[in-house]
Amino acid sequence: MPLQKTHNNSKPRVILIIGTPGTGKTTVSKLLSKKLNGIYINSGNIVRNGYFLGLDIKRNSLIADIDKLQLFIDNMLLKIRKLTVIDSILPDIVSLENVLLVVVLHATTDELYERLNKKGFEVKKILENIDAELCKICAQDAIETYGLERVFEIDTTGSDPKETVALIYEEIRKKLGIIA
Repeated sequence: MPLQKTHNNSKPRVILIIGTPGTGKTTVSKLLSKKLNGIYINSGNIVRNGYFLGLDIKRNSLIADIDKLQLFIDNMLLKIRKLTVIDSILPDIVSLENVLLVVVLHATTDELYERLNKKGFEVKKILENIDAELCKICAQDAIETYGLERVFEIDTTGSDPKETVALIYEEIRKKLGIIA
């Protein structure tokens, strides 16, 4: 059942799902947006469509233009005016005033290795992402950007994406005063 806001505020509202590659961001984000009757946005697709500064040759990845990306997303949110679920590896792509909740997904290193290997990542890239997970870089960046009170962390190791969505849904209800 979709959630209904308990207040009449027409500002954009975002649930930001972040984490290192392989933690389940895209799957969980799509399922959550459907459950919330909201909009799903994959920030990586926006970056690939021109919101990047260049290519990091060492990491073989695009360098996102955070300022332009944030401006683009914030402007898009003004038009959407619905609950929006955004999946990203970058935490600082949405203005603070637009974010209701940041969900940081985690997984054990063994699970990440298995998931990323299955996706065809090179071993060097897998190890780089495992290091980022071990250092909790996504969680630290999220807390620094949005504050501890807006950040909710979930370990997706061995869990079904629907279980993860159910946990996020409950957290939304508790933290944000939204009723079913």
